[in-house]
Amino acid sequence: MFLDFSKNISLSKKQTKLYIIIRIIVLISFIIISIFFSLELLFPTSHFNLTGDFRYRVEKPYKKNNETTFSIVPPREANAVKLNIKLNKNFPKSQNLKIDLYKSYGAFLYDFTLSSQESPPSKNILFSKGDSVFITNDTEKFPFDSSETLLLSGYNFNNLVKAKNTEYSSFKKGNLLSMSSYHIPQTVFHSLDTDKYFLVTKDKKLKKIKKPNSKNIIDVIEKSRTTHITCSLNKKILPLDTYTCTFNLKDISDFPGKRFMFKTNALEPDEIKAIETVFYTKKSKQSFKKRLSQLKNLLNNRS
Repeated sequence: MFLDFSKNISLSKKQTKLYIIIRIIVLISFIIISIFFSLELLFPTSHFNLTGDFRYRVEKPYKKNNETTFSIVPPREANAVKLNIKLNKNFPKSQNLKIDLYKSYGAFLYDFTLSSQESPPSKNILFSKGDSVFITNDTEKFPFDSSETLLLSGYNFNNLVKAKNTEYSSFKKGNLLSMSSYHIPQTVFHSLDTDKYFLVTKDKKLKKIKKPNSKNIIDVIEKSRTTHITCSLNKKILPLDTYTCTFNLKDISDFPGKRFMFKTNALEPDEIKAIETVFYTKKSKQSFKKRLSQLKNLLNNRS
């Protein structure tokens, strides 16, 4: 019998009754804990704020095109996100607070430019040397901090080449690329829905270009630049001066790219004291099947 340690122990009726009750409590606790961890595995919840590990923290709010903007790159997939924003005490309580959410690669959400003379890279190589993997433009090589970052950035290991001893040694070493990094200058995007090509410039703009001769082109959806979902922030009773809303990610979740970018013209950056984003998967039959498939693929890839 489950958790029966009393076979060789003599117990009184009172002790036996107490022992049975304890066993039932332990069994129920075991079942509850097992269900909790199973649900957490199948439907994980990820919390991010302005502090902590730089790879997973929310980007500090900044002003761009008269909008306050901040973003986050969550490591896991989700179909909903809850946003909590703590504001200064003197913020007008009656003000209507709406915030828009976009999903794409961060650099693909840059503004367009017509004045740039920059051209596509003649060398846009994904290469490995030792245990490190780099992506290059014409002058620099940028190391990835992990294979996860490489994949989240839209690159493909099938395009990886092994560098010879002195190959690319003349390239200047650029910043380490993490999950929170934007794409490097001279990155090329290809929009699958409009069949257009875009170049990331050094001044963080996007320039339309003709089809370049490169393998390491990142697929995007041009529609993701304009498609967004809107949520109205509601004031919470506690904590004080905190506003919240929840986004259903259904309309933007299939866009390539892992950066979620929040924009609002109702707030100034210095009015925001704290930000928390909670990414989670709503429990449903469809999400259950999808998560099981993801876990199966993960186990197969590791075997």
